Amino acid sequence: MPTNGTVERRTDIQNGLSPLDEVYVRLLQILATDPRLSTPELARRVGMFATAVRERIGRPERAGIIRGYRLGINPPRSVCR
Repeated sequence: MPTNGTVERRTDIQNGLSPLDEVYVRLLQILATDPRLSTPELARRVGMFATAVRERIGRPERAGIIRGYRLGINPPRSVCR
């Protein structure tokens, strides 16, 4: 995913996905900004039901478009000593 906040559109014919539509683009933009958001909150932000959002996120996860969610820790500021 580009670091400038944009989301590239991708077609993944091998996995049966169609090109990313505006809902996918919006979901990916939101997740790129805050990957810890709950499914109900994501659904509220895009105006969909949570079950539909779960399916929308699950498809690109299974296809490898969403490869994971990361946690970054700043060692000098960590509370673990």
